[in-house]
Amino acid sequence: MARRFLALGVVLATLFTGAIARAALTGRRISAAAITTDPVIVAGGDIACDPADGSFHGGTGTSDKCQQLATSKLLTGAAAGLPLRDNQYYCASSAAFLQSYDVSWGSYKSITHPVVGNHEYLTSGGSGPSTGCDSTNAGAAGYFSYFGTAAGQQGQGYYSYNVGNWHLIALNSNCSSAGGCSSTSPQGKWLTADLAAHAGMCTAAYWHIPLFDTGSYASSNSQTFWNTLYAAGVDVILNGHDHNYQRFAPQTPTGAVDQTKGIREFIVGTGGANLTSYGSSSGNTEARNDSTFGVLKLTLHAGSYEWQFVPVAGKTFSDSGTKTCHASGGGDTVAPTAPTNLTATAVSSNQVGLSWTASTDDVGVAGYQVLRGGVQVATTSSTSYTDNGVAGSMTYQYSVVATDEAGNVSGPSNTVTVTTSSTVLTFAPSDDSFAEQDTPATVYGGSTHITADNSPVKRQFVRFSVSGIGSRAVQSAKLRLYCVDPSDKGGDFHASDATWSESTLTWDVQPAINPTVVSSLGSVSSGTWYEADVTPVVSADGAVSLAATSTSTNGAYYSSKEGTAGLAPQLVVTLEPPDTTPPSAPANVTATAGTSAIHVSWDASTDDVGVTGYRITRTNGATTTTLDAGTATSYDDGGVAVGTTYTYSVQAIDKAGTLSPPSNTATALIPDTTAPTQPTNLSATQGTDSRVHLTWTPASDNVGVTDYRITRTNGATTTTLDAGIGTSYDDSAVVVGTAYTYTVTAYDGAGNPSPASSSATFASADTTSPSAPSNLTGSFVSGAVHLTWGASSDNLGVTGYRITRVSGTTTITIVVGPSTSYNDGNVAASTAYTYSVQALDAAGNASAASNSVRIRTKH
Repeated sequence: MARRFLALGVVLATLFTGAIARAALTGRRISAAAITTDPVIVAGGDIACDPADGSFHGGTGTSDKCQQLATSKLLTGAAAGLPLRDNQYYCASSAAFLQSYDVSWGSYKSITHPVVGNHEYLTSGGSGPSTGCDSTNAGAAGYFSYFGTAAGQQGQGYYSYNVGNWHLIALNSNCSSAGGCSSTSPQGKWLTADLAAHAGMCTAAYWHIPLFDTGSYASSNSQTFWNTLYAAGVDVILNGHDHNYQRFAPQTPTGAVDQTKGIREFIVGTGGANLTSYGSSSGNTEARNDSTFGVLKLTLHAGSYEWQFVPVAGKTFSDSGTKTCHASGGGDTVAPTAPTNLTATAVSSNQVGLSWTASTDDVGVAGYQVLRGGVQVATTSSTSYTDNGVAGSMTYQYSVVATDEAGNVSGPSNTVTVTTSSTVLTFAPSDDSFAEQDTPATVYGGSTHITADNSPVKRQFVRFSVSGIGSRAVQSAKLRLYCVDPSDKGGDFHASDATWSESTLTWDVQPAINPTVVSSLGSVSSGTWYEADVTPVVSADGAVSLAATSTSTNGAYYSSKEGTAGLAPQLVVTLEPPDTTPPSAPANVTATAGTSAIHVSWDASTDDVGVTGYRITRTNGATTTTLDAGTATSYDDGGVAVGTTYTYSVQAIDKAGTLSPPSNTATALIPDTTAPTQPTNLSATQGTDSRVHLTWTPASDNVGVTDYRITRTNGATTTTLDAGIGTSYDDSAVVVGTAYTYTVTAYDGAGNPSPASSSATFASADTTSPSAPSNLTGSFVSGAVHLTWGASSDNLGVTGYRITRVSGTTTITIVVGPSTSYNDGNVAASTAYTYSVQALDAAGNASAASNSVRIRTKH
């Protein structure tokens, strides 16, 4: 993806400190035995300017741009260089590489392991055709040409290798150019297999575009990479694309800080081209800088790593630290001491406060895990925590454990028990008023009282906005009214429509009243609070409206919200303790594959209150998806890919949102029976070293092409050649001059073969020259010059030699047979001659010339 004028490249270089550094300074050679320190990975990024950039200045740059030469000096003593991402601007063509990158970081080309960035794929912009920024750079041609096989296979650009005790993985975040980045893409499948093959090793991965960035250059295209790497326990991710330095706290693929399993991401865009600022929000970053060119050193120990940002000469910013890797098998194995003096206080019906005395650790305490009923509910770095996830009238037990950076967990603290108060919610009215039949258009919303009477007829209305019930059951709901004028009948209470306002309510404009009486009050006296049980009306959050009527001609009067302070109507709601009993697990889950969907079914769960739905968890490799099945006991999953295996489990949910234990798992696969399309445009041409060079247009497939196989026919002999995923192949196992017929067949992951391509026939020519003749000698004997030389060799055989004789301005050539001597009798007396010899083969290829000899004839 093209971005502003300069994007990012990151460069890694593996260095050894100590002996190598001293040798680099003194110029002395050292033996392998002298290297005793752990390897250091040096990361830099966004390296070499476009040679046509106005700030290039022959490669020396300016103070704020084109500093590739200054940062390259930080690689002195490198044992291996690993340049990554946008190593050359603007388009990374061969011409641009040779004019800019090659004269700075290119000094380490022979020991590099690069990864490709977005600018490597550009074909326009920058200085244009003058540095190859045109169609000749399609498919990152300049990048793959410059780095050769070290860049991985063209069309892929991903590979892995080991450095010391660590495993390093280079990925291609230019997804469309790499065949995809999803878990089912060729790159995704390769990554899963590679991680499995190197399980148990400390691991770092790197690619171009970050998932997390406090600037504006993050992209979700690497989300699947993160999911897969996190599941495998990878330690470090190195990215570029934003031109500054950022170090993130270890985190999950969703961006939650996770000091136990989290991956630490570094953005290192400081390798020379230019610098850019980041945003105001720091996110999960622990350090960042946008004003310093430099490199990042990662020292790779057997069970940990150290990091250090090293600035270019004259700058001072630095950042350093250390962390144990997830697969250390060593390092810090000492757990912190257990926290002590844990106390718990019921702050309210839904809040418990906890505090404890800090733990100690030989390296340092990283944080604490808070456990409620033996289940972790929170992590914190402080020695106190407030638990807001509790309910009223419930008893809870708490304990706390400490953790360190290595993931060691202390023993538990003392256990404390606390009981929360009951959950009582009290609401003031949003509206209260009454309507009088004798004055049908009058609004009484501002009155200091409300009343229900039968002479004249008056109806009382009160409305509340209820919140906080959530999924809890209501134990009781009481309407509390303060009487200001007595009556022999306090009123009959009903539910009413809630769409009214005290500012507009009149007899003519009043809400509908439910005829069912939910509660009644008998005689009431002034100066007394009364309660009407309206529990049937209140069951959930939202507006609650209550109306009162009376059969008495002596109406009851109550204080309104406009009356004396503290005497307004109240709605008091008491909630039942929460439902903490989970439903039973669904049983007998089955998954059956159809042609385009997978049908999942199960037996119903049971619950003490009632099951309100089912949640399906679908797993595919490192990707987990949650599906809502509603209340049904079956589900048709159409969001699946052909040829991919999916595993399902089901959980029941009750009204409180409590999940059941998971069901058994069931696995299904929709078979991929669709073959790839036919490869087209197969051509066979002369390759280097007498090879046959084959190219073809790629096939397509509903899931993805995973392999091409070439069939080579010569008479009755047929041979199958595996070409991998690329669309070219060099066949070196051929006999020169022999005609071979080729076809190509594409295969997908299910093994479905495409129709074979059209055939191409070719006979390779012999393009290999013989070796040069050696040890040419000559003498003048009996009126002739006698020449001898050492025989040449050839892949098919030497057929003769060509002698070149020079005398003054006259040059003649003499072709002889395969003999290694010759008598030249056609010479003049007292004349100097200079001879050289070349070997010839049947194809007419001539070797380099032998050494020359000078002979002077006699009188």
